[in-house]
Amino acid sequence: MPNRVATARDTEPVTLSPFGAGGVDFFTAPALLPPEMLAAGYNLRSSDLGLSRRLGAVKVAQLTSGGASKTFGADTKYATIAAASQLLIPRGGFAIRVSFTAVRPAGGNTAFILSSKPSGAGYNVFKVTLSDAGVPSITFRDDAGNDWTITGTARTAGMPIHLIAIYDAYAGTFTMYINGVSQGTPITNMGALVRPSQTATDWFIGVEKETGAGVTANTHFDGAVDALTLFSLAGTRPSVGTPTLASVLVRHSFRQWPTPQMESVLFNYDMDGTGLSTLPDTSRYENNATVTGVITSTSEVAYASPLGNYVGTYEGAGATDLEMGAAYNLAAANGTLYYETIRRAP
Repeated sequence: MPNRVATARDTEPVTLSPFGAGGVDFFTAPALLPPEMLAAGYNLRSSDLGLSRRLGAVKVAQLTSGGASKTFGADTKYATIAAASQLLIPRGGFAIRVSFTAVRPAGGNTAFILSSKPSGAGYNVFKVTLSDAGVPSITFRDDAGNDWTITGTARTAGMPIHLIAIYDAYAGTFTMYINGVSQGTPITNMGALVRPSQTATDWFIGVEKETGAGVTANTHFDGAVDALTLFSLAGTRPSVGTPTLASVLVRHSFRQWPTPQMESVLFNYDMDGTGLSTLPDTSRYENNATVTGVITSTSEVAYASPLGNYVGTYEGAGATDLEMGAAYNLAAANGTLYYETIRRAP
């Protein structure tokens, strides 16, 4: 019986294991949960003729070790997200999120986690930076030529930073959150007509670089980068509802985005896997980032999304340890297929 990761396009075999006496603890697939929940825990218990379950703890985030991050660490090492039509964000709200470690650059330098500097321009459409004092900031340039910047407070060296910035076009606000808490001074009264610059440009991870030109000297970021996602929120109202879309985005900002192929996702780089020549974009656009230089994989900064689960009854077999013609209760939990025989083969 295969187990499918919510965003994967292929399947992988699972390990077969019998039910234990106390049942099986597992977590529901994130894509099937209400938006305010990150993971729901259940304990599945077996009986003679069926499966019973009881609700376990609702978790804000589930720690797993299945993810990875990428470290660049030099002006000659970075990733390029090629200019594409979806990066010209339409008028309306948007959000951008990224997780990284607070590794400060040398004195007097500014490290660029993300930059998007058009050819021949002196500005970035978007930039996420960390100063030599450990101060994170985010800036975007609108299509009227105005820069909007929020600056946070200094972070302890080496600590994880889960950053998300949300522009709510209906409310006219631009807010940055770090580790779930609003940082700096939110910008208000922006109006619904604000949108990022519509100049086509490449985006770069790990340095500041002008499209078609060289890297700006001494702008490299030495820390690990993880879970970079860009959302278009045009036509939505992030600050309305219970829970609000903004609160859901903030709560999810500690982990990889669980449903990257939803329509509002413009790119999503989980930084997982061991491939180091490209960074897969798991959004529907599949705009993979090209790596320049030799980068390294490190342990994840953002929590890895938990695997989906399956619960059901299976008749027949043809698989190891399962008899043809028998009936089984099944529960696939995080890569393991647990089973209980409820009817022997005739």
